[in-house]
Amino acid sequence: MKEEQNKPQTVVNNIYGFQFNGCDISSPIFQTLVQGNMKVEDEVSEPATDCPTTSANSATSATIDDIPELSTPSASALMNKLVRAGILDEAFQPVGLSGSEKGVLANLLAVRLDITNLWQVFGALWNMKPDTLRSAYNKGMNQNKTINFQDKINSIIH
Repeated sequence: MKEEQNKPQTVVNNIYGFQFNGCDISSPIFQTLVQGNMKVEDEVSEPATDCPTTSANSATSATIDDIPELSTPSASALMNKLVRAGILDEAFQPVGLSGSEKGVLANLLAVRLDITNLWQVFGALWNMKPDTLRSAYNKGMNQNKTINFQDKINSIIH
């Protein structure tokens, strides 16, 4: 009996589906084993094929002409400065920015353009959930590199 108490316990974790980058992958089942035999048991999922695309040409992405807050001459001028700097592409989609950087960029643009519903506006433009963009902003504000990124964007848009 005492021998069984000293034996490491194996903890089994089952993960039934997940969401990644706005893509709901609901059918795979993963199983992890911790502290014991690390053999993976049960099912191995197939790659998901039903994920929506998030390219600039995607039908779900809005354009600045579709968004009243961004269809003004001042917004257009500001967005074009970011295109020339390589921060945004020609479709005004972020180029190589992390989620946190997107959130910080959205906030800086909203302050400059006096946009109050910034998470909805930039979430629609960048095909992101508003809450995801807001959460990314909050995460970014806790990172040391954010000050440098803010300075870079401010030097472009001012």
